[in-house]
Amino acid sequence: MSIHLADMKQKGRCFAFFLFCITTCQLVFQKPYIVILPDERAKIFSATLCLLTLIVTIALGRDKRRVRLGPDFWISLVLGIIVLMSSIFSVAPRDSLQRAFVILSAALAGYWCSRFLLIDPGFRKIFLWMANALLVCVIFLALLGLFLNGKPHEFLDAHWHPVASRLLLMSFAPLSLLLGDLRREKIIGGTILFVDLIAIYLVGRYAYTESMLIIPGILCVVAFFLLRWEPRTRRILAILVTLTIVAAVFFVYLNPKKLDRNHISVSYRIESLFFSIHIASKNPWLGNGLWAPRISSLKGYALHYPYLSKDQFSEWVKVYRTSENLYLTFLADLGIPFFLLYFGSLLYIFFRLVRFCRDQFTCFIFHPAAIFLPLMAECLRFFVLDDLFHPQSSWFFHILLGLAVICANKECVSCQTDEVR
Repeated sequence: MSIHLADMKQKGRCFAFFLFCITTCQLVFQKPYIVILPDERAKIFSATLCLLTLIVTIALGRDKRRVRLGPDFWISLVLGIIVLMSSIFSVAPRDSLQRAFVILSAALAGYWCSRFLLIDPGFRKIFLWMANALLVCVIFLALLGLFLNGKPHEFLDAHWHPVASRLLLMSFAPLSLLLGDLRREKIIGGTILFVDLIAIYLVGRYAYTESMLIIPGILCVVAFFLLRWEPRTRRILAILVTLTIVAAVFFVYLNPKKLDRNHISVSYRIESLFFSIHIASKNPWLGNGLWAPRISSLKGYALHYPYLSKDQFSEWVKVYRTSENLYLTFLADLGIPFFLLYFGSLLYIFFRLVRFCRDQFTCFIFHPAAIFLPLMAECLRFFVLDDLFHPQSSWFFHILLGLAVICANKECVSCQTDEVR
């Protein structure tokens, strides 16, 4: 009877992991996609699939030996309550609740499915190779869209931003192979990563987005100091870092296509720094509400950016309901407590993960640096974009956060077995 029950539990975990993989594929390609709310741009269908995956994973995918309510459970609960309360009491509860549903479903499902399912070494290995295969498909479709129609998102998404985010976040898969022990896997990982960097460069050039092109250079510098390298490899990497920095400086300062200081990409983002703090000061506890209109907050507000008129900024505030900066958006829309708790938790996870980046848990498959570097890349993008509003980006970001916690806590089954021994 006990053997039969154990077999049923394993089948349940396998089904939960299968649904986890299906959800990952849907988020990568955004197909199939069912329009649930015709008048809503938010990816409601993808968020619903994420929520369903979370429910199935909680019901069938948990390891019964590890049922305990840790700090991350209580942090998730508090963050979820703040988001829902902020949306309910916003000036546009319907719009806010729809965005809250998308953000919470993708984030909580990505993190907790990762924590429950990817403890299993077999599931981790399958997910690693599946992520590599999916990244190759994303690269191919992005380059095909550029070649045929000049749009990297033609076959993948409605906009190029989520595509660029996937190219950065999914680089954890080839990085894990490259930083592994097997020579064949190093070659495969290095090849995929090289092609991925080319795709990142081309997608960045598509929109003349210097920030997208600088991120790999920053990560090269971080990797140079973060990891242990053989002397010869270290010299080669030093040369690559130097060339990357020179290229980044070229694209930022010498690129003939320079943004005008009055351009919306510059002026709106700069003024949003002061405007977001102004909104947070008026609504410190729950914020303005996700995707809620901000026009009422302009009353009594004085502009700080000298190259922007109040009429122009008012028009932009009517159209754009975020700060085009995730840190500022969460501060203004969700309040100071959410901002401190969420990003404080991220910093804590990052600091713990960095301690292990010079070591390799061979049983874990994912090298700690392969988790840390894509997370850092996405956090750099948060300065200019609101990527977590896209479930396809939030899903992978929070999967990596779940892997980071597993790695930092040494929760993988093999590590626990070794400690018992």
